[in-house]
Amino acid sequence: MKGNANISLRSLGAYLISFMFIFSYTLRMFTQINIVYTNFFVCLSGVLALCFIFLNDKFSRRILVYIIIFDIIALVSLVVNGNYEIYRLFMLIAYQGLGLLIFSRKEILSTFNLYFNLLIGYFFICIFLQVDPNSLLNSASANYISILMLTLVILSYIYNIERDKRFPYIRSLLCLIIVIWAGGRSGIITFSFLIIGAILFGDHARNKSKKGFLIIGIKYSITMILSVIIIGGIWKYISEMYLSIDNEGRLFVWNLYWTNTISSLSNIFFGTAMSNEMVFNNYGRNLHNSFLGLHAQFGLIIFMTFIISIFRLIKSYWNDNNKMMIVIVFCMVVRSLTDMAFIPEIFDLVWYYLIMEFLFRRRSKRRIAEI
Repeated sequence: MKGNANISLRSLGAYLISFMFIFSYTLRMFTQINIVYTNFFVCLSGVLALCFIFLNDKFSRRILVYIIIFDIIALVSLVVNGNYEIYRLFMLIAYQGLGLLIFSRKEILSTFNLYFNLLIGYFFICIFLQVDPNSLLNSASANYISILMLTLVILSYIYNIERDKRFPYIRSLLCLIIVIWAGGRSGIITFSFLIIGAILFGDHARNKSKKGFLIIGIKYSITMILSVIIIGGIWKYISEMYLSIDNEGRLFVWNLYWTNTISSLSNIFFGTAMSNEMVFNNYGRNLHNSFLGLHAQFGLIIFMTFIISIFRLIKSYWNDNNKMMIVIVFCMVVRSLTDMAFIPEIFDLVWYYLIMEFLFRRRSKRRIAEI
């Protein structure tokens, strides 16, 4: 009885931390409350999550050493390049803690699943009331809506896997409608690709009943429609990117960052200082590319660590013939190419979960091989 009580208390603690994060994050994104206060509570929830798993999970102590080394390297680069304020490091730590908490206490995915459903309802109310999507978010443009919803779709899928349920097809289609309303070709393309991947590689029924054939027919019809959307969106996006190269569009900013990066070893290793370029300042030092943003914040070592982690994940899923997870990783990478979506941002919840899950799967395989 005492053991069950301790487990219940630990679960309650994990739920409270997850609710604290979701509440603070919602205030940060959807209200006009000073972002300093909301960031503080987001960071506090992450720090509490790290303390929680350190005190309650044996695996966390070794992982904590790696996190400390990782964060010290990030801090050094952040100080040297001077591109961003120190609170970025605390946000980095916050998402590390929350990602590890989700892995350690998978039951709290139910809170994110509930949040997912509430947000879908909220956005559809906004659609019916003809609310301008650009007026909804306090600290980001409407493009960010697709990043948030993609994160929640993936967490919902992980939650369904734990409960032996299917990919959330209906909610993914509803999210596609929301993303189309919010605008942003990257989000539309990414969600279209995700749904196609779920239809092709997900866990849909393959029985030979008339109902089974009807469902399969509907899904493949959706696949063809979304394929047209993807092809058209990519063509238009690439065309506009190249047309905007001379008027400080994304491609211009990326080229400028790359040119400045290779101009010195310090820039390569610690991240390119952006304070001397007016173009970067005009963009609020938002490079609209998570990978370049990662380098600009935390330098080459953190950048390469993350890139290697992505390749290791893809290789692992390929070896396990888990095509759906390859699709998910691909969608997150593609969506990150045109906006700031991770480290430190909401995609981190998924990245840290996937990395931890990969490490534990690898350790389990090694133990089995040793027996």
